[in-house]
Amino acid sequence: MKSGHRVSKLIPATGAVALVAVILQGCLAGGVLRPVKASDKDSSGVFDGTWDTVVKSTETRQTIAGNWIANCNDLAGTQLPRMSVQDGEIALQFRNNRHTTFLNSSGQFRFEIPMEETASESSRSDSAISDGALTFILYGSLESKTGFQTFGVAQFANAGCTSKTTLAKV
Repeated sequence: MKSGHRVSKLIPATGAVALVAVILQGCLAGGVLRPVKASDKDSSGVFDGTWDTVVKSTETRQTIAGNWIANCNDLAGTQLPRMSVQDGEIALQFRNNRHTTFLNSSGQFRFEIPMEETASESSRSDSAISDGALTFILYGSLESKTGFQTFGVAQFANAGCTSKTTLAKV
């Protein structure tokens, strides 16, 4: 991944309704709100193989919680780490570390990977971010070949800059 693909600044918005957008994002990717449990992993082998993930689009201004707006980088066309699926487990390399998660029989999966970077408020903000820890979240469905990536901010229940993605078996 290119550097700079994270929340750039957060500023409070006036009159923004935020949680609707966050809730809809969870529903659009098949409701993959938590990583799949090992006991629910797919055993059919239908999704086994190598998968590419490409960012389809990113809204540059996103309401993430309350009156907070994230100014996001447009990542359209960005190739995300290639995923390898075997026996209901997905693996990917992210920043020189191997990460794994499970997928269910509908091909749904969710990675949650803590990052070293932190989010901070804009200098124009009249509020402060007290917990700016960032998490890279990649989730979706191999069956529908759609998903999302989010650079989530801890203070906002890991809501943050979210991009739509497409998934393709190689």
